[in-house]
Amino acid sequence: MNDLNQYLKESYSIKKLKKEIENTNSSFYIFYDDNNEKMAYLKLNIDSAQSEDDFENALEIERIYIQKQHQKKGLGRQMFSLAIKKAYELNKKQIWLGV
Repeated sequence: MNDLNQYLKESYSIKKLKKEIENTNSSFYIFYDDNNEKMAYLKLNIDSAQSEDDFENALEIERIYIQKQHQKKGLGRQMFSLAIKKAYELNKKQIWLGV
C-alpha cells in the first residue's frame, strides 16, 4: 500500500500534472454526460511525450479512465475511436497503450 501511495503522490502531483498539461505533445480529453457531469478521461501522447522511447511515429494512449457508473455504455469504444482518429490526423503509423 505504501508503494501505491508513493506512486499516486508522485504521478499526480500538481507540479507533474502542470508539466504534462503544458507539454504540446500531450492531449487531454474529458467526456461529459448531458448533465455536464464528468464520465471519462483520456490522455494521448506523441513524440517526446510518450512514456517509452520504443515506439517511433506512434500515438500512445497513456490514460483511459471511465467512472464506474458510466462503464459498459460504449465510452471505451468512443475513446479508442478518438485515439485512432487523432493518430490518422497526425500521420502516426501505430497506437499503443502505455500502462
